[in-house]
Amino acid sequence: MGAAVYYDPTKPVYATGSYLDGLNGYNGFYGHTNTLANADGTITYQPDDNAAVNPLSLLYDVNNQGTTKRSLGNIQLDYKIHGFEDLRLNLNLGYDVAKTTGDNFVNPNSYQAALDKDFTNLGQGGSWSNLRRNHLLDFYANYVHYFEPIKSNVDLMVGYSWQHFYYSNFTQQKSNVVTEEFAGIGAPAGWTWNEGEQRYFRDDSKRTPYENYLVSFFGRLNYNLMDRYLLTATLRRDGSSRFSENNRWGMFPSVAVAWSIVNEKFMENTRNVLSNLKLRLGYGVTGQQDIGDYMYLTKYVFSTNNNTMYNGTYLLKPDGYSPDLKWEETHTYNVAVDYGFLNNRISGSLEFYVKKTKDLLNTVSAPAGTNFTNRVTANVGEMENKGVEFNINAVPIQTKDFSWTIGYNITWNDSKITKLTANYNPDYEGIAASTVSFGTNTPVARHQVGHAPYTFWVFEQVYDENGKPIQGAIVDRNGNGSIDDGDRYFTGKSPLADVYMGFSSQFQWKNWDLGFNLRASLGNYAFNQQTAEHGTYANYGGLGTLSNHNKEALEQTGGFRYTHSNVESQLTDLYLEDASYLKMDNITLGYSFDKFFTEKLSGRISFSVQNVFTITKYSGIDPEIPGVNGVDGNMWPRPRTFTLGLNLNF
Repeated sequence: MGAAVYYDPTKPVYATGSYLDGLNGYNGFYGHTNTLANADGTITYQPDDNAAVNPLSLLYDVNNQGTTKRSLGNIQLDYKIHGFEDLRLNLNLGYDVAKTTGDNFVNPNSYQAALDKDFTNLGQGGSWSNLRRNHLLDFYANYVHYFEPIKSNVDLMVGYSWQHFYYSNFTQQKSNVVTEEFAGIGAPAGWTWNEGEQRYFRDDSKRTPYENYLVSFFGRLNYNLMDRYLLTATLRRDGSSRFSENNRWGMFPSVAVAWSIVNEKFMENTRNVLSNLKLRLGYGVTGQQDIGDYMYLTKYVFSTNNNTMYNGTYLLKPDGYSPDLKWEETHTYNVAVDYGFLNNRISGSLEFYVKKTKDLLNTVSAPAGTNFTNRVTANVGEMENKGVEFNINAVPIQTKDFSWTIGYNITWNDSKITKLTANYNPDYEGIAASTVSFGTNTPVARHQVGHAPYTFWVFEQVYDENGKPIQGAIVDRNGNGSIDDGDRYFTGKSPLADVYMGFSSQFQWKNWDLGFNLRASLGNYAFNQQTAEHGTYANYGGLGTLSNHNKEALEQTGGFRYTHSNVESQLTDLYLEDASYLKMDNITLGYSFDKFFTEKLSGRISFSVQNVFTITKYSGIDPEIPGVNGVDGNMWPRPRTFTLGLNLNF
């Protein structure tokens, strides 16, 4: 995608002219200024690695194929105890196994092969295979009984769950098959010749297995007294092999109570209008163990640096570890009111919640000399989320032939990091979060106490008297006469939205139906890395090539104010944009018929559109950035999909 956007639009895609011929017919931006003199007196024109790569060459001048074999299975057994039908036993067994093999090579004489430092114009690639297994066992006993004298219902369940995840990956780097044309290239450092396959191998092949187990004991009690007073209590004890034996198990309880006010006797006279009124209170703890495997163990891993090879083999090195890793816990408190009017033609709920997370699992910097890597995964910090949720569903019109149903929901959420160190320290510099791919993976956001996660941390852009950004000019906030990280500031803006909304509507007229869904996100921001990389003239110079520019470059005025690198001038709030949006996710028109040529055949025909439209001020391709870091890199566009469907019943 990046190559397609920034390839020089004045250059042809396919090779034309004598010095552009060859290299499989794709223009590789070859020029007379970049040549290689051969021993026989001829000249080979080399690709310019400063230029954007030909996107069609990247797409088609490769041999990339893979095969996946997958098997899924599930069996569930449910047994009611004879003579004691209130008790039933349930056993669920399942598996999911997949094996994938594949090769990914660039073609000889391709643009990519011409840039290959090891096998120039021959090219190389890799063979790989991986195996994934997921095995599951769930067993529970469920007892349900209604006690008539006290008009109460008891639903009690206890169970056990066991799950095993396994993954192994094998990779091997190889040159393309060496023909007579390339016979004299010789073996680069770290490569060995394989006579059987007639190619060079690099011994970075590894069979890397990973596995983890998740075991749970759980119980749940639902109690209903006179359809007025409700109690739900759960208890889970979960164990994960991703933590050491000392921290492997976590206890996660929850309790919720509800009062169905509308069923009280003093509410009898209101039931013709008020069909539901319920007050709910809840508290619960959940755990999170979504990290890599073996992070608490001291272990050795293969180096990936060619300078650390011995006799063509990569050496082992100690890896970083965190022996005290444990479960991340989130404590949630909520109070809510459910309502309904006119036999629930109008219904919904209003809920207030607070979520407090402690022992956050995050990747953080390790002080020099304390570990074998500079970044490790650890339990660091605390965070608080609080908010309000409101939803309403209504049937404004309902007649014999026509009905209209609508639904609306809105959520306001405030997220804030409250702690990042063992002891509260408001001056702690925070943890690098989102990074941009240019430069050296420079952070553009940080986790910082008092701010939302992934709050953007950038330089301040300077503007001229007409309000236009001055190219390369950054505010010297700390006043030291130069630009450094001390001039960055926390913007108070993050990828996390302040408000989420949804709206749905469904029309039904006789046999016709029309429905759509809208979704909105307000207050979320994105860092437009694409514009930052290609939206200023200062990004180009002395390379001897041209690439496409973002049109935003035209809006900038000339002039530089402080000494700084181009990377710093790209990391300003000029490229931080409001990414709020309103989207119509889908719209569907359908017609249902009771008989089709014959009374025994019925069905429905429909036409639907996915990703209908987006309304936003964001200048990038899509304001909905994948993931949570809010950096818009080479994002693949979401397609608009049209579907014509026919369902038949006979």
